[in-house]
Amino acid sequence: MEGELAEGVAGRLDLPADGIRVRVHAAAASGALRVANQEISGALLGGEGVRRFAYTHQILVRAVLGATGGALGDATAT
Repeated sequence: MEGELAEGVAGRLDLPADGIRVRVHAAAASGALRVANQEISGALLGGEGVRRFAYTHQILVRAVLGATGGALGDATAT
């Protein structure tokens, strides 16, 4: 997953995908997404109602913003 994320991060930061800054942000984003996914899937498998996760996209955005210190900018920007 980090390789794919690195391509996106590189595009946002206008840096080479194999650069250390890009790789660190990709790794941080990957970890944040993994943890958020584990929390959400664990709660759903544990019987939580799906309505609790109607705003899952916001959870994921906050996780990535927090992990990268906002370096990737607005998650909704293209």
